[in-house]
Amino acid sequence: MRISKPVWVLLVVLALLFLYLPSLSHYFKLRHQEEKLNREIKEMTERITSLKEEEHLIRHDLAHLEKVVRQELGLVQPGEVVYKLVPEDQLTAPAPGNQTESIQNQADQEAAKVIQLKK
Repeated sequence: MRISKPVWVLLVVLALLFLYLPSLSHYFKLRHQEEKLNREIKEMTERITSLKEEEHLIRHDLAHLEKVVRQELGLVQPGEVVYKLVPEDQLTAPAPGNQTESIQNQADQEAAKVIQLKK
């Protein structure tokens, strides 16, 4: 029994698909991973550039340095008074008759924090 030419061609094509399909699938997975890593590299490069610009501003622009120190560290200049607004839900409920004392204790604690930051 002799196998016809179209059947041989079909068998060869199927064998090639069987051999190369896993490799092709792996190739596409790697391409997807490469694209993802390239996006991450681009994002990190942009972040590095942004941080370098920020560093330059902090080193050379005193107004920007003061702004950053005030915002991120909460530091104040000597003689300045800081008013910190606290939402009502974060206040501790004082005992009846001790409301003034509780508020004074909170103010003292905040002042101590500011003094420690100055040091």
